[in-house]
Amino acid sequence: MLLYKGAGPGTHWSIHDPAKAGGFPTARGVANLHSLVRHIVNYSWPSQHTSFSASYAVACDYALLGLSGRATKAAPGVVYEIDTTLAPGLVLVDPAREILKGNPKLPRYQQTHHDGGQNLIIGIAGGIPTVLAATPRRPTPPSVPAGPESGTGGPPVVNLALRALVFAIRDAEVLARRRVPRTCIVNRYLVY
Repeated sequence: MLLYKGAGPGTHWSIHDPAKAGGFPTARGVANLHSLVRHIVNYSWPSQHTSFSASYAVACDYALLGLSGRATKAAPGVVYEIDTTLAPGLVLVDPAREILKGNPKLPRYQQTHHDGGQNLIIGIAGGIPTVLAATPRRPTPPSVPAGPESGTGGPPVVNLALRALVFAIRDAEVLARRRVPRTCIVNRYLVY
């Protein structure tokens, strides 16, 4: 399977060549649903996961904007092409599938449902927290008096698992749970 990783200007993998660093590492520790959601939503580091995309276009989007701003010819972004078939035993995870399998302690609907409007998912996918904050108060059903004690009329309730699911689908995300060795890096593209 071919995967891609985008690194914007000024980010770690645009400055440090993973081929020279031995590949893309992961941290030690327990990889579970909680660590997966935390990795996707908060990009926690160190992480037991390394993110890749099944889409070159998504990796390119990530490579075009970095800590140093937009990619230019003088400061390009980098897209790495990874051939996972070159690392037998590499553990790859489809995070959307893992999230949908869910946390057995929660009813399934609590993981993927929300009580916002139809545009809420677009706001989540855009990764813009202000969209969530600016979302109008939830409409209150006529049979329920509005107010904090009724749980209605406030901002939408969005579970972290739902945010992680939307991000994972948006990014065609695939996670590695082990070091991806340098032998898997088959191409390095400069983009601007």
